[in-house]
Amino acid sequence: MPTILRPATLADAPGIALALAELGTDRYNVAATDLARRLPALLTAPNAIVYVAVSPQGEITGVCHVAGVRNLSTDGYAEVMELAVLSGWQKQGIGRQLLDAAVQWTQQNHYARLRVRSSTHRTEAHLFYERYGFTRKDASFAFEQIL
Repeated sequence: MPTILRPATLADAPGIALALAELGTDRYNVAATDLARRLPALLTAPNAIVYVAVSPQGEITGVCHVAGVRNLSTDGYAEVMELAVLSGWQKQGIGRQLLDAAVQWTQQNHYARLRVRSSTHRTEAHLFYERYGFTRKDASFAFEQIL
């Protein structure tokens, strides 16, 4: 069944929330109202895009958020911040389509690299990214301060 990819709109917040919940951790259980509050800044950011995959019936089947990072020590990179496909739509090429769109956006915005981070327990996701052509890099710790 063909899937259409398009940039997200504010009206997509409920469907995006469902897709993110597929990632299965509290971090990704986001209320549609919170998403609706966050989306405007992402939808207008010059260094980011949110794509949604949409079924022929108009249902959001997946989401991919990509953001660019510019820094002093390298020419920067783009990073897949979130990528999720609803469980009933997995294994149908939607994740690959979303990554294809992320790669295209990365190239169009003159980033030489695309990164994706994946928790250590997501072994199936690791295999998916490696089959796509990503190579595993050194692990690192993330540090955070709540302000």
